[in-house]
Amino acid sequence: GALAERLVPPPSELGPLIADLLVAPLWLITGVMLWRRRAFGYAAGPAVLFQASMLFAGLLAFFALQPFIAGVPFPAQDFLVILAMGMICFIPFGHFLRGMTKSRETISGSK
Repeated sequence: GALAERLVPPPSELGPLIADLLVAPLWLITGVMLWRRRAFGYAAGPAVLFQASMLFAGLLAFFALQPFIAGVPFPAQDFLVILAMGMICFIPFGHFLRGMTKSRETISGSK
């Protein structure tokens, strides 16, 4: 709608918009490459999962610190919803790291 009407977003929204335009295709491409078991997917997978996990971790930290900084009540429902949504990134990232350490142990010959 904004493109059709040629609306210019406020300067405070340009940073997130540009980041989303760069990150979203990378997430999609990396996901497809992982699904197809391509080398690029395995190379970019940890970085993309880490980046997505840090987005959720940062938001959770914001919710945890908000009562101390702004003096507002702790948003327990929001915190729990974001934590549940974050599991979509946290769990695969943990599995990916565990798989990387297992493959490193196999390569080095140690158990």
